[in-house]
Amino acid sequence: MSERTVLLESLQVDSRALWGASEELKADREIMLTAVKKNGWDLYHAAAALKADKALVLAAVEQNGDALRWAAPALQADRQVVLVAAARDGRSLLWAAHRFRADAEVVRAACASYGPALELASEVGLTRSKVMLCYCVFKLYIEKKTPQHEVAVS
Repeated sequence: MSERTVLLESLQVDSRALWGASEELKADREIMLTAVKKNGWDLYHAAAALKADKALVLAAVEQNGDALRWAAPALQADRQVVLVAAARDGRSLLWAAHRFRADAEVVRAACASYGPALELASEVGLTRSKVMLCYCVFKLYIEKKTPQHEVAVS
């Protein structure tokens, strides 16, 4: 069995199998796609050319939005990629091009997945009503995360 075949099979069980792989295997699109579908953070190990592969990066951020940190700058500035990442993990706004902090749809998606992402939003470009909408989404996020027995009854 080839090293490539063994790695592909190993990745089905544990993405850590990628850690000791050769640079040649980390540049293999099929191997990296298999890895990032299991663990988006494995985008870190991908060859530079694959970090600029939109389909591969989308697969990574669909699995873990924070994988946006390892994407090529051009994809950190791609609205579709950023929107998917923000919907999966609002903290991904940290790695997105700064202009998305003033994009109401991206901010709403980020707040829905991680309420405190509202702190990352820029008020520049957001109208008061859009900021209030984000605040309401944030409140719903907190209510969703707070177990009923912790809610005080007055």
